[in-house]
Amino acid sequence: NVYSNPEKRKAFLEKLMSEGKVFNYEISLLNKEGKNMSVLVSSNVIKDEQGNPKYIEGVMRDITELNKVKEKKDESEEKYKILTELSPDCIKLFDLQGNLLFINRGGKKEHNLKNELDVKNFKTVDSVIEEDKPKFIKALEDAKNGIGSIIEIRHTKEGSVRDICSEVIEPIKDIKGNVTGIFAVSRDLTEAKKSEEELKKSKDVLQSKFDEMEKMNKLMIDRELTMIELKKKITELEKDGV
Repeated sequence: NVYSNPEKRKAFLEKLMSEGKVFNYEISLLNKEGKNMSVLVSSNVIKDEQGNPKYIEGVMRDITELNKVKEKKDESEEKYKILTELSPDCIKLFDLQGNLLFINRGGKKEHNLKNELDVKNFKTVDSVIEEDKPKFIKALEDAKNGIGSIIEIRHTKEGSVRDICSEVIEPIKDIKGNVTGIFAVSRDLTEAKKSEEELKKSKDVLQSKFDEMEKMNKLMIDRELTMIELKKKITELEKDGV
């Protein structure tokens, strides 16, 4: 018996006999080594003059390797999906009209999107402050033309829990190189910017202290030079008998 599963063989034959033909019916067979192989079967029931089944003709195509590739692809997609959902960054997919097709869990949290209706009605550009909207829109337009961008954008208080983000916007291309969509990843820079500002303030304070010390040092040096000059004058006067 070349069929690896008798029940599936029975189901296949029942379908074939009831319909008279099948096209690309997937079934598992055993090869010469007794290992499972997946095949697509296309068959016809040939009948005699009285309409009774006479024999079956058909062709089989081995799709074992194709199925293995598909399984690996599905596994990779599942891993990518998990990583995407677990990422704290805001990950988005847009169509060429700029409509949001997908946003991950991190993005929903950032923009306070609580359900699918919120996602459907969400317009990313509306979460950007007016001054930064032009460069965000330009980055989307560039992506449509196959050009990627990295920009910094500031958000409105109502549109995001983050003040400022680094946005990577890249075109999605098919195997022919045609742009089919837009991929965007936004990373929170709020704390980093605060640290930069605090560091700058610290540097400014240190510079101010240094400048004060320089002034004091100069005053002390000038005072010492003055004292030396006075002592020299006194010595000269004493020599002259004054």
